[in-house]
Amino acid sequence: MEFVKRIVAFGLGGVVGGGIGVAVASLLAPQSGEQLQASVAKLKAEAEAAGEEARVRTEEAMKQRFRDKVNDQTAFTGATKPV
Repeated sequence: MEFVKRIVAFGLGGVVGGGIGVAVASLLAPQSGEQLQASVAKLKAEAEAAGEEARVRTEEAMKQRFRDKVNDQTAFTGATKPV
């Protein structure tokens, strides 16, 4: 459990550090305001899409792990097992 906490803390530190880096880079960027807004909007859209993709993959992996644990490949599929 300690290992998981350390990994989460490391990941959180990376996200915070990345956010600070983006903020500093935005302030020092050699672009006009409109160009910067457009590039930030594009980056935000890409990040949101990547986050959604990661969420879907993680959710599917968790479902598969549950299916493997309960030895029922129809779990979370909407299919019913014959009685």
